[in-house]
Amino acid sequence: MIITIKPDDILKRGLWSEYRKFVLREKSEDEVIEIVEKNEPTTISEEDAFVVGLLKIIETDNLVHRFNLHIQDILQIKSNIFDDGL
Repeated sequence: MIITIKPDDILKRGLWSEYRKFVLREKSEDEVIEIVEKNEPTTISEEDAFVVGLLKIIETDNLVHRFNLHIQDILQIKSNIFDDGL
């Protein structure tokens, strides 16, 4: 499956950091800025969409909820539990 999406849509869904890290990893900073400014539709594979988290996103206007999920994910990855505490 091929997915067509604009950089603006990726930014709205809070997935830009993952998209930049995994999909645009070989692009220079100038090329990335140009991609965002042009905001042209681009195609990504199903595998790339899965890696950046696009396939598990539910469309919502509640950006606070998306931010909270992102922070929770970061804390779970970087936290260790000792004596029933973080």
